[in-house]
Amino acid sequence: MDVSILIATWNRGHAISKTLQSLQAMDTDCIRWEVIFVDNASTDNTSETLNSFLEKLPLVILHEPEQGKNRALTQGIQHARGDLLVFTDDDVIVDPQWIRELHQASLRWPDDNVFSGRIVPRYPQDTPTWIRNLDRRKRIACFGEYHPQQSEGPVVNLPAGGNMAIRKRVFRNFQFSESIGPKGKQYAMGSESELLLRLQKAGNRFIYVPSAAVDHLIRPDQTNLAWLFGRAHRMGRGGRRLGGTGGPLPWLRFWGIKWTGIARLLTFLFPYL
Repeated sequence: MDVSILIATWNRGHAISKTLQSLQAMDTDCIRWEVIFVDNASTDNTSETLNSFLEKLPLVILHEPEQGKNRALTQGIQHARGDLLVFTDDDVIVDPQWIRELHQASLRWPDDNVFSGRIVPRYPQDTPTWIRNLDRRKRIACFGEYHPQQSEGPVVNLPAGGNMAIRKRVFRNFQFSESIGPKGKQYAMGSESELLLRLQKAGNRFIYVPSAAVDHLIRPDQTNLAWLFGRAHRMGRGGRRLGGTGGPLPWLRFWGIKWTGIARLLTFLFPYL
């Protein structure tokens, strides 16, 4: 098997069809591949939606009863047969050439283990103008955009979890930490970053592949301040967990994690602070 695509999902039965349809439309160019969806204790119609694609995709459906994205991904990794493990999310639309570009890049860079692709936010129709007009740095923070301004090759920026690939051989010695990352609604962000920082410390480079692109589907509720403040809270907690100050106003770290996250968001949205 050349490639295993791994996706953990939780209560997204109403929306994952778009992601599955985009995977179905890919040009796989004779690549031997599989898609592993790990249903992470969903209580909606996720299982029914996944089952409806069993005859349309080389799909493997796993179930992880204990909440935690990293726990779900670990189970997926254990079952994956591909030499290259490609990670994405359940709220993306992949480009038709996406998997082929990542696979070809892995052949062009045989001594490297970690690859990243472009992530572009796709906003709902009624998104406020001020959100659409955020500069690139703020789009990265708020909506996970990943688009380094360079051609294919080694990149300084940590890859984003919505579009990255890691050779399976890496997971002989490394695994995702279950102490950080999505688990229910309140959690410390940074699960992929925590792993990538360890891989970087071990000497791994990150290879950016701009031709391997996905669109991140932004939900309407993600374009209001309440959701953005929640993201800032999770980002602040993650920053502290990863050993940073947790935000661009370091003295606020003494106020606690929540205020650090709010300070981070306010600084992104209102540069004059």
